[in-house]
Amino acid sequence: MNNPYSSSISELKVAPVAEVIEDSYENSKWILGLLACFIAYVILSGTMIHFAEKDWSLKRSYYFTVINMTTVGFGDVVPLTPIGKIIAGINSVLGLLLFGVIVAVISMALQRRESPLKSAIDNGQSKKSYLTQNSSYHLNSNSAYLEAVQKIIDESVLDIINKHNKNMVEEIQAKIYKEVISSHINPTESPDKNSHSL
Repeated sequence: MNNPYSSSISELKVAPVAEVIEDSYENSKWILGLLACFIAYVILSGTMIHFAEKDWSLKRSYYFTVINMTTVGFGDVVPLTPIGKIIAGINSVLGLLLFGVIVAVISMALQRRESPLKSAIDNGQSKKSYLTQNSSYHLNSNSAYLEAVQKIIDESVLDIINKHNKNMVEEIQAKIYKEVISSHINPTESPDKNSHSL
């Protein structure tokens, strides 16, 4: 039996490598900032655990903080004092939040980018309404938007020309049809007269 969801699951769409590198570079301040926050918090929390748990060395305190923040929790090092347990709980929550943000930044770098115009059209919005709603913002800030507008204008002009040509062709066909019909209805007219009227 065919699974209707199997095709969507098997088609993972990831951005091209160039886009991933570009997005990673654009988000480098976030990535480095999060890494700096992680290191600073490990030092702070490890130092606090070191003072809360009197018999732990700094190395053991930092090890516990990293293991606790990553929610691995091997169980080989466990705080015994109430303050140490409170710090361990805070480490767990902050570790989840920090790694959640890191995963979000990485997943955003891996996603394919879509132009806002394409997204609007896919959501059922017309080109014209999108342009009127977003023109003032994009005209000032986005050259890709200007290219999209030019493309839409070109397509619109071509549509107008094609419709005009279609109307002209239909008019000519109607004239020819009239001439053919009138020549069959009035056989007394000469063929030369019909050919001049075209």
